[in-house]
Amino acid sequence: MEMTEKWTDLFDVFDDIILFIDSNHHIKKINKKGLEYFNTSEQRINGQKCYKALWNESEPCKHCPFHISQETGKPESTEQYLNLKGGKWFSIKSSPMYDKDGNLEGFADILRDVSDIKNSEIKYREINDEYLTINEELNEWNEEVNQLNSKLKQLNQDYELVSEYSSDLVTRYNKNLKLTFVGNSVRFFTGYNSAEYRSMDLSNCVHPSDQIFLLRFIVRLKNSSSGTYSVQYRFKHKTKGYIWVEAVINITHNKEGQFLIVNHRNINQRKESENELKNSEEKFKALYNYAPLPYQSLDKNGHFLDVNPTWLSLLGYTKEEVIGQPFKSFLHPDSQELFQERFPEFKIKGCVSEVEFKIRHKQQHFLDVAFQGRIGYTKDGEVKQTFCVFRDITEQKEALEKLENREIRLANILKHMTSGVAVYKALNDGEDFEFTNFNDAAEKITKTCKKDVIGRKLLDVFPNMNKSPLIHALKEVYQTGDPMNLEPFFYKDNTREGWRENQIYKLPSGEVVALFTDVTQIIEGQEKLKEQNEEYLALNEELNQTNEELYTAKEKAEESEMEFRELFENMSQGFALHEIILDENKKPSDYRYIHINRAFEKINQIKASDFIGKRVKEVLPKTENYWIKNFGEVAQTGWPMHFENYSVEFDKYYDVIAYSPRKGFFAVIFTDVTKNKKHEQELTAAKQKAEESDRLKSAFLANMSHEIRTPMNAIMGFTELLNNPRITPEKRERYASVIKETGTQLLHIINDILDISKIESGNIHIENSPFQLRTAIEEVFNVYEPQISQKGLKLIRNFNLPSDELIISGDKKRIQQILHNLLSNAFKFTDKGKIEIECSIGKQTLTIKVTDTGRGIKEENVERVFERFWQENTELEENKGGTGLGLPISYQLAKRMNGSLQVTSKKNEGASFSLTLPYVPFKEEPQSESRPAKTVLAPNHAKKRILIAEDEDINFLYLKELLSLKKLTINRAKNGKEAILMALEPPYPDLILMDIKMPVMDGVKAMQKIKQSGIQTSIIALTAYAMKEDKQKYLQLGFDGYISKPVDVDLLFKTIEKLRK
Repeated sequence: MEMTEKWTDLFDVFDDIILFIDSNHHIKKINKKGLEYFNTSEQRINGQKCYKALWNESEPCKHCPFHISQETGKPESTEQYLNLKGGKWFSIKSSPMYDKDGNLEGFADILRDVSDIKNSEIKYREINDEYLTINEELNEWNEEVNQLNSKLKQLNQDYELVSEYSSDLVTRYNKNLKLTFVGNSVRFFTGYNSAEYRSMDLSNCVHPSDQIFLLRFIVRLKNSSSGTYSVQYRFKHKTKGYIWVEAVINITHNKEGQFLIVNHRNINQRKESENELKNSEEKFKALYNYAPLPYQSLDKNGHFLDVNPTWLSLLGYTKEEVIGQPFKSFLHPDSQELFQERFPEFKIKGCVSEVEFKIRHKQQHFLDVAFQGRIGYTKDGEVKQTFCVFRDITEQKEALEKLENREIRLANILKHMTSGVAVYKALNDGEDFEFTNFNDAAEKITKTCKKDVIGRKLLDVFPNMNKSPLIHALKEVYQTGDPMNLEPFFYKDNTREGWRENQIYKLPSGEVVALFTDVTQIIEGQEKLKEQNEEYLALNEELNQTNEELYTAKEKAEESEMEFRELFENMSQGFALHEIILDENKKPSDYRYIHINRAFEKINQIKASDFIGKRVKEVLPKTENYWIKNFGEVAQTGWPMHFENYSVEFDKYYDVIAYSPRKGFFAVIFTDVTKNKKHEQELTAAKQKAEESDRLKSAFLANMSHEIRTPMNAIMGFTELLNNPRITPEKRERYASVIKETGTQLLHIINDILDISKIESGNIHIENSPFQLRTAIEEVFNVYEPQISQKGLKLIRNFNLPSDELIISGDKKRIQQILHNLLSNAFKFTDKGKIEIECSIGKQTLTIKVTDTGRGIKEENVERVFERFWQENTELEENKGGTGLGLPISYQLAKRMNGSLQVTSKKNEGASFSLTLPYVPFKEEPQSESRPAKTVLAPNHAKKRILIAEDEDINFLYLKELLSLKKLTINRAKNGKEAILMALEPPYPDLILMDIKMPVMDGVKAMQKIKQSGIQTSIIALTAYAMKEDKQKYLQLGFDGYISKPVDVDLLFKTIEKLRK
């Protein structure tokens, strides 16, 4: 009751409108936030039609999410404008609710006010439309300017492309080596402006040591008439001192005669790296030779050159047994393949770190080791040898393997709230707070796992929160009890950052709850709108300035035409100029290559001579039509185009910029983005797979919630009926029977969940004991026979066994568990026809087949029926009942018993499940499997004193009432410490029933203290720890008996009787 009130209060403090609507669309329940928006009372709105209250409609409308959800049977989400509080935009999520029989009870609906986000979107679109209009007007004016001189446009665009993509300095000299052109990157490259650079001579810009050989090089250039030359020297940067420069000189000719194009590249970093590498090689060798870690050196072919004493000591070899041998021969076969793959990479990269191999000891066992090292080079830069050390990580690897095999806990039922919810317990009168609850949305927003939060202090989990107003707000709400809406604040630490908006309330329990939302997108959107407006104004000013520069550059453009054309050859991106070819209807049908740069050849691995002057359909016949269509549009309209597309001919993805230098022609600048594109496709596939997994888990959890709540509903309901003093004894006995049956059903569901957990963690236990096969199968068959016959189905047995009394060795309980699951499925999904069970024995295998004529499975889904969290038809499964874990558990149990479970089926043609297990005959007679008679306490029990150590009042009351019927004297201890005091005080108890998990002192410590005192009293462990291994554990710890909860009455009396004797 306390918990119900707590969450009812929490429901009323949600900042969203929450409605519960019945199947006839009447509003049955609404929270306080909803009453505030509707401006009415709960009495006035309850019973109204939801479509009348929300949309003022007289009947359900097509856009109503409740109506759509009722038709589809699935949750529905939408955004709609409602006339609440003067008109607001709401995000509406409607989810159907079903009773235990699968009938629609109504809908649970969450309405969130998203007006701020919608208004921001509308404002953004208005500003964006305004910008597009301005931009369109600017483009029209710019087009008029461009039409004045198309050739000017071509040269200017060429110049901009070269300047944008070139990081080197390009200069030009005439035949007398007089500087005639300096590139735009001169200031970035040298620190001087263009005028300063032009005025410099050799003596004040080149290092003194390099001047003589550079003069000789210049004389050589003067005597050369063609060719490409390169030279390296130290240039004096204006602010950085001397830097190493590599100059590449191309001697070429035009109608005016010979001239030189020089490309200057900064190689300072390369030179420094070469010097550092040379100086450090010998240092590394000396370090590795005397290192306390194992060291080895290999030649470029992977053969040992040297090893140190630590290496020999660790692996047990002598140096003579190692030197000259291939390193690969000392590796585990699995590591040999890795070595062949990584060694060439090592020689290219020059270093390696934390590469793991399995290396063989002389005693023939293998050690796990992690290598680090680098390459030693010759003076010519060739690979000379390797220098490597390694660590023995064998124990570390074993520890990691054990860690990975630990049990994986089942996830909690997912919460579907979009707001984060954190519940706190106040510490030190609100100076700090401890987490007591944390929902899934909170985990997602804060990027924090619930298990890392519960029980910890707020400032321990979020240390930077002391700088935010949250902790002060929590303290104020805790001390005053007044709710608070906390304005958005920014939080940031090492792993998370963002704007948070909080609504804080105090619960009747004294705890404080904070409902918080990540409003980063809204805050940033508002800032972005402001920034974009400023950017648009700056862009407009920049465009005006650019057009003025176009007019200024017109005079110089024609003089620079030849120079810029040469510069295109230095671009790192592919560049090509084309002429578009039109058909008789003036539509683009082909294009011809006019010019191709070197990068084009390199990227596509072609020769320019094979393409220049030829049509694309001639050299690349498989070229897709969309390339011709896009390029034709650019050539005809003059509008540039930027797009990304795939080429079948080259099997590559390209990022393409296309523009028209003059009508009927187009040029392209492109980059190969194939690797990036494939990576994007892989990420998309992984995302889709993860989303599918989340969907299946959500369906499973929804079904599990239904299966647990159904028996709980019966237990709680019939318990309430038992409180009626006027019911007849017959009804009282019937109600008690129903409670026991549904309790057993709930226990089976819990056992299924525990089984799947144990299977996943590898802790499932398989017995191997003798039992009579046919009897075991008949026991399961007899359970379902009355239900199957009552349903009108034929029941067929077909045993093909050497003997009806055949005894085999195996796990009878697990085999029966699998048969229960198969027969249960057959019964649920077969409405007419028959269910047949066949059993046969081969030479080494036992086969049990269950076949039905039911609804069957779609062929494409047959392979998925054994997957966890998967069901072919979620609604159908919910109607039929069941946890959906039966087949996955059965499949895994069959594998653990060294067998298999297979299925064949077609939709509407039934299904056949075959269980195949190893056949292990047993020759001895099995022990009797008859159930023991119910134990009745002997008459002398009336004088027995029993001490019950139990902290839960309900559990004690049940045991007291049960044992009082046998006239036993009952005493109670509420914790382990009280149990010790009462056990050691006369009159001593004759028997102690000890709960394990109790406050103050647990049951294990209490039992050990009592045993150490010398009192000869039998102590039985009475606990909810119900695994088989738990029983063995507590008996080994010293308990005289073990009984798990819920208590088996017969087993309790039998254990008491056994200990009494």
